[in-house]
Amino acid sequence: MNLPVGASESDFATAVSKAGDVGGVVLAQYPVFNSFFVQSVKAAFAPDLGAALVAAGISYDSIGPTRYATVSGAEVKVERNQGTPGENQAVAEAVANHDDSLSPNSQLNDFAPEGGTDFTPDEGDANAWGLYAVGSVQAQQVDVPRAKVTVGVLDTGIDADHPDLKDQVDRTRSVGCASNGIANQDYSAWKDDHYHGTHVAGTIAAAHNGIGVDGVAPEATLVAIKTSNSNGSFYPEYVACAFTWAADHGVDVTNASFYMDPWAFWLPNDPTQAAGMEAGSRAVHYAHLKGVVNVAAEGNANDDHDNPTVDTSSPNDVEGAAFTRDVTGGIDVPAMLNDDVISVSALALLDGQDASTGRLDRAYFSNYGVKSVDVAAPGMRVWSTVPTGIRESGYAYLSGTSMASPHAAGVVALLKEVHPGYTADQLVALLKQQAAYSFDRLTVPADGKEYRGAGLVNALAAVTRDQEKPVVSSVEYSTDNATWQPLEGATLSGAIYVRATVTGSVTSASLDVAGLATVSKTVDEGADSVVVESGLVDLANLHLSGPDATPVNATVTAKGANNDPAADDDITQAVGFFATAVKTGRWMNTGKGWFYQYSDGTHPSSEVVEIDGIAYRFDADGYLAYGWDKADGKWYYYGPNGRASGWTRVNSLWYYLDPSTGQMRIGWTKVGDSLYYLEASGVMTIGWKSIDGSWYLFDASGAMTTGWQASNGSWYYLNEDGTMATGWKGVDGYWYYLKPSGEMATGTQWVDGRWQNFDSSGRWIG
Repeated sequence: MNLPVGASESDFATAVSKAGDVGGVVLAQYPVFNSFFVQSVKAAFAPDLGAALVAAGISYDSIGPTRYATVSGAEVKVERNQGTPGENQAVAEAVANHDDSLSPNSQLNDFAPEGGTDFTPDEGDANAWGLYAVGSVQAQQVDVPRAKVTVGVLDTGIDADHPDLKDQVDRTRSVGCASNGIANQDYSAWKDDHYHGTHVAGTIAAAHNGIGVDGVAPEATLVAIKTSNSNGSFYPEYVACAFTWAADHGVDVTNASFYMDPWAFWLPNDPTQAAGMEAGSRAVHYAHLKGVVNVAAEGNANDDHDNPTVDTSSPNDVEGAAFTRDVTGGIDVPAMLNDDVISVSALALLDGQDASTGRLDRAYFSNYGVKSVDVAAPGMRVWSTVPTGIRESGYAYLSGTSMASPHAAGVVALLKEVHPGYTADQLVALLKQQAAYSFDRLTVPADGKEYRGAGLVNALAAVTRDQEKPVVSSVEYSTDNATWQPLEGATLSGAIYVRATVTGSVTSASLDVAGLATVSKTVDEGADSVVVESGLVDLANLHLSGPDATPVNATVTAKGANNDPAADDDITQAVGFFATAVKTGRWMNTGKGWFYQYSDGTHPSSEVVEIDGIAYRFDADGYLAYGWDKADGKWYYYGPNGRASGWTRVNSLWYYLDPSTGQMRIGWTKVGDSLYYLEASGVMTIGWKSIDGSWYLFDASGAMTTGWQASNGSWYYLNEDGTMATGWKGVDGYWYYLKPSGEMATGTQWVDGRWQNFDSSGRWIG
């Protein structure tokens, strides 16, 4: 049952209520996309519900069945006592019919063209050629930070006790959806009752543990989302439950190696198929909107998915029910939902070719289509995990697009590990971009059956190419190590400072200034930027002469987070500027003040210039400027001898200016062995001062005091950290009492509920 996507919560609640009123048992509800499932034995249920909704003024998109077969066994939820004897009989028969065996028509019988459900004999040492074909074996060796990623395996379940999977599966998030599409987290509800899901899971993320086989993304976490029942059917109610569960439980990637039963192609205009198709499709779309990358198998019928014409295999949930039908405009769900799904075709390795570099062709069974196929991946004779109850070794070969899709899902997981901040659409775009790097390994289809999509999924590229690179956000210079300007294009001479700020995915950076100085710095752990400072660089060491400016560079080299030599995340960026011979000049005084005249007759104005190692500030007329100056949010003081540093007295008040930069200090500052406190104005504190709720006493020199101190005729005790003591205080073996004001008590005082006696030195005597 599907209401319009934009229906209100009230309409949804009313529709659910009406479904019960006309004889339905409401099952799973999805108000997030306005679909819900109902079970009923009444033949007229759909038209009755439609009429009830219309009468209530509620519009709806579709009402219809999700399966061709009758609901049976434990899935029957309708009451046994119905309105007619015929309905009662139908319910009784449905409950009694509880065949749990795999249906002869199940798609699980179709995915392994080499002999149906039979396994290729175990050949001992696994030849997992698909891992080499996509580069995942090499990718495991790449030293790059990897975020935690979860892949949901929407399939027949997973054998979570398999030695290669037991540490990979998150049991707390795994679920079974194969009973009316109602989520059940009991292990029995999601344990693999076939082998298909366990095989798929191993291809995605089997552990790198020295046994068996590796997955494409062995560091990924798996969540089992059982989407098929014991008959091997993947009904819409199961599919809706599965994709919604993935969307709501932190799954980053899903793999769907199935088509939604019972129709190989769902016809959107057929009233017996429209509702089931719509509900399943909405769930897939919902997962995509929640940031999940959905990966799906293209299918094994050798069909042109761009132009479906005839289907003879559906419906497949009742033996002998399939008929020949026109499926023009039909949709294979989820593979053909290309706006929300990555659809994967299957590849076979050509005879005699090396898996890592050799040519690949379409597996003969794989569906195809220029518009339908997004990427291609290995799908012929893929070695992976199976339940040990199926094969004692726990491993086997299977073939199908079901085996290709998990290769692609594993690569998406690698991309998410390396790019944890990427959206689903960004990951899909990058998957296709990198698949194109290996496009030429895929043979041109001589029969016109285009299967290549964007190309071969590429695990090695996922962890080495298109990496997040450091960003050089600024390269600046200063003549006084205080005032900074952009370096690019500047014309400079003499001694300068240069600094580069690098942000983003950076682990270390180096700065070379015109070949005169090279410095490097490593990023502090947890930081996302680094500033590299050159120190003083004298451009005179370039030995330039003449008036012309010479182009030179400051070159920044930064390393990204990926430590593999093949990674493309390191950068080198040159910033050009011009160097000239050092300007010489002399000080002059016109009577209006001092100015500095260069040998070419010009003079500095409205700037700070370093002359003979001292920074001077000049006003707009070129005369020496005195007093306070604010630059880049910092305060500096300039006197007749240039920029001041250290202790500086201005208008009878003391300030402390950084000895290196001249920047005015504020707050706590240590000078020599003493601590000082400088007000927000920079003025040195003298006397009592309350700071962050504690009192401190600073002597006449501004130094913070400790121990016994006399003030205004009273004694006080300052702790080692400078804070004023109050209450009882033990000092040198004697007890003293400091009043709340901090004043030392003497004589007889009422303390702690009794009279206490102190001598004239403040010592407690009883």
